[in-house]
Amino acid sequence: MAAVAGLLICAFMLASLVSTDLRRSGRKSAARGTVMGHVASLKDGVHTYAAIVGYEIDGKSFEQTDDVWWPHRTPREGAAVRLLFPVGHPELAYRPRPWLRVLSYALVGALGAVMIAILSGGV
Repeated sequence: MAAVAGLLICAFMLASLVSTDLRRSGRKSAARGTVMGHVASLKDGVHTYAAIVGYEIDGKSFEQTDDVWWPHRTPREGAAVRLLFPVGHPELAYRPRPWLRVLSYALVGALGAVMIAILSGGV
């Protein structure tokens, strides 16, 4: 039963990754942003931080909270960062991290393969 639950969790994680990638697919524009500060979270006694990036597109100002949370404030406040966004949708800007995406797919795929092996009696 636990293997079925694990497989369902892997399927949900895979769907979430694919959904995010599809939303970010297509032609992209690039922009430069500046780290304006960090938002903090405290969970189970551990602080994590996500950068708040400000940027301007076509005379309009935007702020975006980074997708990735770190145990320290990175990048430092005032640092310039590269952003990508689908053409015509600057509100969907994100910091590109291709190796993190590859690692995420590999991890979800490996976990799914283990769950399938358990279900088929191979482990």
